[in-house]
Amino acid sequence: MQEFFLGLAAVVVVSLFVNELSGVAGWLAQRIIKAAAYRIHDPSREHRAEEWGALLNETPGQLTKLLTAVRFWFASFRLARSVSRHQTETVNGPAAERRRFARYRRGVQATLGTVLGFLAGVLTNLALQTGSLSLATILWALGATLLLTLGFTAGYLLAARRRRRRSANS
Repeated sequence: MQEFFLGLAAVVVVSLFVNELSGVAGWLAQRIIKAAAYRIHDPSREHRAEEWGALLNETPGQLTKLLTAVRFWFASFRLARSVSRHQTETVNGPAAERRRFARYRRGVQATLGTVLGFLAGVLTNLALQTGSLSLATILWALGATLLLTLGFTAGYLLAARRRRRRSANS
């Protein structure tokens, strides 16, 4: 009988806690939105906080509002980084030159990895056709697979990064 009353008391306490949490969730969501907008060192951060607050007010449910605010807060980290990078770097400065060289180097690495992987695959195929299957042939096959994978992956990541930048600029 005592377990029944303890279970009933636990249900009442948990339901009261959830009820209070839903009342605090809206207030907490607004605070999280303001903190997210404050992270962005941008003149338009007040406008962004109002915009996010309006989106938050359109969201149904208190806990959904809280989850939406947390999502905005996580997005503010990435946005603050891109805004600060945009404000500190000029188009023709040394940082921009380093970025251009890094992009060129990644492209060369992707192409080089793909070409070396292809050549290693061709040499492996020739070794298999001659019938001399050895440890070196197996290592060539593994190396060819690895280099092709790395080359194609680097090329794909480079293309995806370029697409993302183009869509952000337009």
